[in-house]
Formats: sequence, C-alpha cells, structure tokens
Amino acid sequence: MARRLTVDLPDVPGEPLMLHTAEDMVLFKLRWYRLGQESATQQLTDVLGILKVQAVQLDQAYLDHWAADLGVSDLLQRARQESGV
Repeated sequence: MARRLTVDLPDVPGEPLMLHTAEDMVLFKLRWYRLGQESATQQLTDVLGILKVQAVQLDQAYLDHWAADLGVSDLLQRARQESGV
C-alpha cells in the first residue's frame, strides 16, 4: 500500500485518487487466482495483460520478493512465460 500513487483530478479538487502500482495489481491478482483454486481465469488473463503492456517498467525484484512471500512465485513464473516477458 505504501507504493500507491496519488493523482489529483482537476474536476474534483481536494479529493485525490489513490491508485495501486502495476506490480501490486499483479500480486493481488495472482493471490486472488490462487485463493480461487486457480479457477478465476480472468485474474490470470489480467496479469498476462499487465505483464505484456508494462514489462520493461515493472520492478521485477519487487515482484519476485513479494510473490515468494505470498506463495505465488510459481504463478508469477508461469505468467511471465505465457506473456513472453
């Protein structure tokens, strides 16, 4: 959560929008996929899309560290292979 991005919208002053980083979205979705006994295929599809679009900008060390901590390293590796990253 500390990596969230804050965006100020010109139409709504004083109410910043909090966004999660691409890395955190990958980790959230892999964890959700795992918790759903790997049946929520939309989560994996979303991860593959994020990896394809953001590949060179992602903090791979951060992903590796937290994927191991969350127990989804195998899913991250699989997603990397499937996305061609």
